[in-house]
Amino acid sequence: MNSRYNGSMGYQRLIKEIKRDTGGGPPGPDSVGTSQIINGTITTADICDNAITYEKIAANAVTNTRIANLAVTHAKLSSNCVESHNIVDRTILGIDISLGQIGEAHFDASFTAQLSAFAVALEEDGDAIKELQKLQGIISIRNANLYEQGFSYTLSYKHPTTGILTQFASYTKLSMTITATHFFKLPSLTHKILIEVSNVGGVSVEGANIIYGGIIEDSDGNNILLSIDDVNVMVEIEVAI
Repeated sequence: MNSRYNGSMGYQRLIKEIKRDTGGGPPGPDSVGTSQIINGTITTADICDNAITYEKIAANAVTNTRIANLAVTHAKLSSNCVESHNIVDRTILGIDISLGQIGEAHFDASFTAQLSAFAVALEEDGDAIKELQKLQGIISIRNANLYEQGFSYTLSYKHPTTGILTQFASYTKLSMTITATHFFKLPSLTHKILIEVSNVGGVSVEGANIIYGGIIEDSDGNNILLSIDDVNVMVEIEVAI
């Protein structure tokens, strides 16, 4: 017997051919069903190209092992198909997030509270730094005349760029050899202190000298502009009529 008819499978094949021959030719349309097909005999060559459609594929038939590496491209993904559980923890980097995408609503409540506390602390530190930049101390004005002659004056601090004066102290009729003291607090280290001696009664400044605490930047008539570099300043002034 022909080898193709050996074994039980061969006998089944032989019986099918006998039935076909006795019927007078090849099987007619729709005459071959699944029972007439020997299990495991249909090969790739037996299937026409594009013959298997989406509807013929069983649910869950395509598994991970059947998908070629790098085969699934961005164009194959539906919008909104990637959810949180699809993302590996701690794999999103800063470069993956566009600028301006994370708003306050995305912050955890505890983080927002900490951020607010940090902002308050930073503001307080900023205010403290600003205070450190302000020079404050005591300025003393002494009537250095050797004879009885008093004078009046005002003290102001001068803005370094605008020249605006802000008066902070004054004295009326400072007597001979008397020293008056005033507290000053400059808005910045670049502000100057201006002494304006009143010329009422014909009083004119004959001489001024800083004993300590700064230098005389300019002197114009009865106006004396001081540059302060210490917290204790001593100025002696002589006047005449």
